[in-house]
Amino acid sequence: MSRRKRKSPTKKFHNFHFNSTPAVRREVFARLARGEIAYNIDLYIYIGGLDKKLKTRGIWMVVVCLWPTLLLAQRPMYIGALGGLATLSGDGSSNITGSSAATSLYDPYNGGAASLFWGWHIFKYVSIQGNYIWNRNDLTLISTLSNPTASSFYKQPMSSTENAFIGDVLVYFRPRGDRVRPYLSQGGGVVLFSSRVNGSPVTNGSLLAPPGNSNSTFPGSRTAVGLDVRVAHAWYFRYTFGENISHNPVSAQLSPPGQRLLKNFQNLFGMYRTF
Repeated sequence: MSRRKRKSPTKKFHNFHFNSTPAVRREVFARLARGEIAYNIDLYIYIGGLDKKLKTRGIWMVVVCLWPTLLLAQRPMYIGALGGLATLSGDGSSNITGSSAATSLYDPYNGGAASLFWGWHIFKYVSIQGNYIWNRNDLTLISTLSNPTASSFYKQPMSSTENAFIGDVLVYFRPRGDRVRPYLSQGGGVVLFSSRVNGSPVTNGSLLAPPGNSNSTFPGSRTAVGLDVRVAHAWYFRYTFGENISHNPVSAQLSPPGQRLLKNFQNLFGMYRTF
């Protein structure tokens, strides 16, 4: 007694052309992944000067051709901009002996900050991001020296500018797709720091004010917490509070020099869009 072979359900086949738009290719792959359709793939080659058309059928061909689109479709990229305030940490030092006393400090003021960033949601709870961060702050450097025979001091107003290029890893506490997503990020990169004289110094005695202009480059680390809120399709509001820690070129200009690292606190908010 012969057994009848069960026929597997057939799928509807469509023609697919490689010059389709990205939106069409994303839709094709999504339907293929759900098993709703299969595709005929039209390949055109030249053999002996003749235009030959080969037609082959296979999902693996579509997977290979649409792999870059798959990555972008499942792991969206984003780009955005932020603005806000930056606050620098202060520092000071003292050197007191039986015959003299020297003290120094610098007093930073709040300044403006801005950031451009671009990133990639690589997993459900994890993203990677590149940042360019700029901030400008005014400073006042003060040093005094006293001994039994004389006393001297200086007061030097200055301005500082910091340009940082930072790479971050963001860990979210809620999955991608939720409307509100808090996160924690950690990263590092390169910091370009420059300082300029921002007014006339006040001096007296033998103490010399620091040099007018200086530039330095050094590594830095960044830790931040933030919140993403979806406000419209593909548009998100972001608030972030970050701390950049690096070498302190301002403390090195004091007399006596300071010892603390430079901490740059930034309150930023803005928008970004996913693609």
